[in-house]
Amino acid sequence: PGLESHVHHAIAARQMRGRGHRLVSERRYRQAEAVFRKALQYAPDSGLAARGLAHALAGSNQLEEAEAWARRAVDLRPDDPAAHVLLGDLL
Repeated sequence: PGLESHVHHAIAARQMRGRGHRLVSERRYRQAEAVFRKALQYAPDSGLAARGLAHALAGSNQLEEAEAWARRAVDLRPDDPAAHVLLGDLL
């Protein structure tokens, strides 16, 4: 894909992350999960989307998968304290 496609995907992923975070804050975890999964299709290496998905999964009590995504978030963004805190909470 060209630069234009890459930019479009980055913008789409960012918008979806924002929507996902709003859904988590409203405790609409299943909907947030779907949005974060879509964001990860656009930006598979997004630590922020991985952390958001982990949070959504934890909220809907899917703790094993939440832990896996929290680990992925830490791997992708080792300097993100929120990812470390979330992982710690899930252990």
